[in-house]
Amino acid sequence: MQSLLDAAERGEKCPDIFLLVGGWVVQGRSVSTAEFMNITYWDYHRQVAESREARKMSKSVEERDRLIGQHLAPVMEAFGNPSPQDGMALSIANATVSGLAGPNLQVPALRVPIGAVQTWWAAAATVDLSRGYSGGVAVGFAF
Repeated sequence: MQSLLDAAERGEKCPDIFLLVGGWVVQGRSVSTAEFMNITYWDYHRQVAESREARKMSKSVEERDRLIGQHLAPVMEAFGNPSPQDGMALSIANATVSGLAGPNLQVPALRVPIGAVQTWWAAAATVDLSRGYSGGVAVGFAF
C-alpha cells in the first residue's frame, strides 16, 4: 500500500482500489494530496456557487468566481499545508463508501489513514448468486 501511496503522490496514474475500513468498504482512485485538495476546493466552490446567496453576488461569472474564491480561502487554509502528510493517509477520489446497511455515499474525495485500513484489494469483486444470501431477523419486546 505504501508504494501505491507514493505513486499517487508523484502524480502517477493509479488503479481503482477497495479498502476495508471498519464496517465500511471504500472504493475509488488513489490520488495525490494536492489532487485531494484541488477536488475538495472545487466541490466547495460548486456548493457555494449553487447557493441562493452566490447567485445574488454578481451577474458576472468571473466576478462571482473571484468572490467565491475569497469566501473559500479561509476554509481551505483550515486544512493546513497541502503537502503529502508523511505518507500517513491515502487520498481517494471519486469514492463510493458502502456500509452493511443504508445507502452508498458518493464522495468527491476523502482521506483514509493507512493505520485504519484492515485490508485492501484492486480486482473487482463478483457476487456468487448460486450460494444464496445469509441474513438475520431480530425482534424485540419491551414491557
